[in-house]
Amino acid sequence: FTDQPGMKRTFYPYAYYRTRVDKGPVVLEFDFRQGALGGEAWFDLRDYHDKTPGGYRSGPRFVIRPDGKLIVGGQTMAELPAGQWSHVKVAFRLGDTPQGPAPREYELSWTLPDGKTTTAKLPFAQAGFSVLTDLYIISNGTTIASFYLDNLKLQVQE
Repeated sequence: FTDQPGMKRTFYPYAYYRTRVDKGPVVLEFDFRQGALGGEAWFDLRDYHDKTPGGYRSGPRFVIRPDGKLIVGGQTMAELPAGQWSHVKVAFRLGDTPQGPAPREYELSWTLPDGKTTTAKLPFAQAGFSVLTDLYIISNGTTIASFYLDNLKLQVQE
């Protein structure tokens, strides 16, 4: 992803993948690296299924800032090193389980280039997220900046 001044909206460029998952374990994972001038990378898993006022509800949502800080809900979780590949993984469950409704939370894991993996259990960004309909990856900026993704996978396990 490469950002630059003069884009019509600050959230350009972006990419999205439309799907529909309402039950089962879901795993999103990818490798991430900042460019020489790091970009602000937003990752937002959304629920547009009932077209609520405001348009959607976010489940897992996080930002990787130009300085490499991995931010969730305003809290710094980690600092991904500039110019090196790190691995990010998001895992959560939708629908009912034998014990009742799936928890409204996700696990966010990151593996640094030295191989150290850290995992945090976090609440969905907004109440009411129940169906994964879209994955958004956004370069949110107004300056020349870039970040790279590789080995992107979105899997639903049954």
